[in-house]
Amino acid sequence: MVSGFFLVVPQFILGLILGFIRMSYGLNWSIIYHFLHNGLAALPIVLISFLPVDLLKAAEKGEVARVAMMTNQEAQIIFLVFALMAIVSLAGLLALISLFREYFKVRKI
Repeated sequence: MVSGFFLVVPQFILGLILGFIRMSYGLNWSIIYHFLHNGLAALPIVLISFLPVDLLKAAEKGEVARVAMMTNQEAQIIFLVFALMAIVSLAGLLALISLFREYFKVRKI
């Protein structure tokens, strides 16, 4: 039951945001934002697919020895994934703050 909550709430919030964008800026901008959201959410998965299968299985099993012996290229991919996730999260938060500021500014008028 709790997992369903964490699955539905982000979708509901994104629906509210996309609805606000649709009503404020038009359908095209809402579609573009949805496309960017889905693309940026899928990008870490694509980057992780470049890692060797044995490293992924070792990490899943908690085998610290194999994970500790990863190559520089593997470490760079993992760093890129985490950096990208942090940048996307920050950009999404800033966009959300900007939308709320604009909404309350327009509402005061």
